[in-house]
Amino acid sequence: MLDPSWYQGREQTFVKHFFLERYLERVAYVTLAGGAWSEFAYVDAFSGPWRSGDENFRDTSVFIALTKLEAVRQGLQKAGRDVTFRALFVERDQSTFQDLQRLVARFPNSGAITICGEFQDHVEEACRFIGNAFSLIFVDPIGWDVDLPLLRPLLRLRGEVIINFMYDAINRHVLENPQGSVQSSFEPTFGGPGWSSEIQERRSAGDDREAAILGVFCDRLRAAGDFEYVTSTRIMKPLADRTYFYLVYATRHWKGVEEFRSVEEKALEVQEKVRFDAKFDAREERLGMRDLFPGERPTGQSAALHERRARNLAVARRRLRELLTKKHRLAASEAFGCMLEQPLVFPSDARTLLLEARGEGWLTLDLGPRERTVKPETTVTSLISS
Repeated sequence: MLDPSWYQGREQTFVKHFFLERYLERVAYVTLAGGAWSEFAYVDAFSGPWRSGDENFRDTSVFIALTKLEAVRQGLQKAGRDVTFRALFVERDQSTFQDLQRLVARFPNSGAITICGEFQDHVEEACRFIGNAFSLIFVDPIGWDVDLPLLRPLLRLRGEVIINFMYDAINRHVLENPQGSVQSSFEPTFGGPGWSSEIQERRSAGDDREAAILGVFCDRLRAAGDFEYVTSTRIMKPLADRTYFYLVYATRHWKGVEEFRSVEEKALEVQEKVRFDAKFDAREERLGMRDLFPGERPTGQSAALHERRARNLAVARRRLRELLTKKHRLAASEAFGCMLEQPLVFPSDARTLLLEARGEGWLTLDLGPRERTVKPETTVTSLISS
C-alpha cells in the first residue's frame, strides 16, 4: 500500500505510482488468468530509483512493480496457473544503478535483470528479453527523452506500452522556442519531422494547444507501434490547475482500454484528494494557520473535472454515432473500445451510452428477454442510414 506521506512535494508521482500499481496488477491478471498466455514480461526503460522518500524505496516504480508482480504470481499459483514473470530494469546513471541493483537483489525470485546504460542503446536486447511473452513497457524519462523511431521494434511486439509524456516541459519549450534550435530535439519524441505543422493543422481544425500537442504524439505513437488504441490519462500539478504530464497508453485490444479506464476512475479520486490536501496544506503554511476541522475536507469530483467528464462523454457519444454510420453490425466490444479511447469515459458510461442510443432509435441490441446488461459479445445493429 502506497503511503502519501512518502510523496510530500511530489504528489503527482504518488498519482503516477498509484496508477502503475493498479494497472500492472490488472493487465498481468487479465492476460495470464485466461490461459492464452503463460509468460509476462515487464520492462522499465528509465528505472531509477529516483527521489525516494522512503528508506526502503517503497515509493519507487521498481519496488512497486516487483512487489505487485510477485503478488500476482502467488495469486495465480493458488488458482492453479503455472506462469512465468520476468522484469527488465534499465538505468543510465551509475550511482543510481547501484541502488537499483541492491533493490532488485531483494527480490531473488522475480526473474529480474538490470542494465546500466541508455535504454535506446539496449532496445534489441530488450526485444530478446521479452521474446514470446506478453509485455508491458513502462517509459518514464526525465524530460522528453523518448525516441519513437528507435523504440519501434519494441513497440511492435505483442503487448502494451505506457509512456510518461512530459507535457509541461514540452509545452514550455515549444512556446518559448517556436522556431529555435530546441525544436529539432523534439523530432525523436514525435517520431520524425513534420510534427510542428501537424500541431498547427490540429489547431486550425479547432483543437486547443494542449489537445493538439497530445494528439500529434498519440498519432505518431499509434503509427510507430501499429496500435489499435492509443489514449491517455492526465496528471495535474499539485498546486496549480494545469497539466503536469500525461500517461499515454497504447494497446491492440479493447479489453486493455477497459482496464485502463477502470484504473483511471480510481486514480481520479486519489488525484482529487491529494491535490486538495496539498493546496490546503500550502495555504495553512502560507497563512500560518492550522485546520481546526481536519475531518471536514471535501471529497468527490471538482466542478472542473465534472465539466471535463461531461464534454468527453459527449465526444464518446459522437464517436459511437460515427462508428454506427460506418458499420451495420458489430460486437459491443468494438463499440466499447471506440468510446473508452476517450479519456474520462468509464466502462459503466460506455454501457449506458449504448442503452441510451438504443432508446433513441440509433441501434438494436441482441439481448435476451431477461438480459439487462450489455456484454462484450452482444451484437449491436445500427439503425442509422449511411
